Amino acid sequence: MEKPVEVDRAGFEPATTRVQTGEGMDFNGFVEWCLKEEKIRERTVKSYLPTIKKFLRDVGILDPVRAEEWLSKYEHPKTYNDNLIALRKLFKFYGLALHIKQKDARPYGLVIAPSMNEVKVFLEGVDHLGVRLYLALLSTQGIRPERLFKLNWDEVDLKRGWIIPKDGNVRAKFYRPQPIHPSLLEPLLKLNSVGFKRVFNFSESTLRRRMKEARVKSGLKITREDLRKFFYNQARKYMRFEIVEWLMGHQLGVIQHYLADEVMEEYMKFAEAVKPIVETITEK
Repeated sequence: MEKPVEVDRAGFEPATTRVQTGEGMDFNGFVEWCLKEEKIRERTVKSYLPTIKKFLRDVGILDPVRAEEWLSKYEHPKTYNDNLIALRKLFKFYGLALHIKQKDARPYGLVIAPSMNEVKVFLEGVDHLGVRLYLALLSTQGIRPERLFKLNWDEVDLKRGWIIPKDGNVRAKFYRPQPIHPSLLEPLLKLNSVGFKRVFNFSESTLRRRMKEARVKSGLKITREDLRKFFYNQARKYMRFEIVEWLMGHQLGVIQHYLADEVMEEYMKFAEAVKPIVETITEK
């Protein structure tokens, strides 16, 4: 095991001092260091903090072996990797290296997405209009669920029918302009009249509760990620492959710069096919 390097930084002493509930951790200093030295977005840095705080509560010592033991309880590869990235930054902040490999999180089996009817039945089981609209929008475009949930009105062009995320191409994630299904424009316009900054002005707990209720009513265990998978699988049937990949935020190289004139035309083929989904919004 690599011998920890002593650093002149307030707070932890590597692999020597046990700190209760993270009291010795300079969280403000850590955030500032990530922003200035590592050039990481503030939102991403803040997403590290829950993992770091839990690690400090559970372990309270900066030791690579203990860190690996702590990570081993996370069996899902993506969760494991997300937590590992946060710990790597924590160790690096204190001048330490954390030589633990990420797990291979690539899917090797077929991605089984919900069918058209299953998504329709599930959305019909959502009583909250805002939640239902969010889920319908998620089913008909390629922005990741977490980013769509935080969408602001100044990123929505209702007149032209586009979502235009302000944080376009960011580190490891690409949020690209997305056509809005024509049938969702009127419900969005009504939602816009409420006067909030965010498009979907309800909490994560409300979203989880309403989705849980819909699962009980429909008997379908559908998640937000499943709805994004639905969009991808259905869109590939009606749109050119490279356009679907572009909308999903996947890297395509130089070809992506030549798609602008075709996106809306291709999207309308898909929009016509998924009308049963968006009808759940206009009918209620």
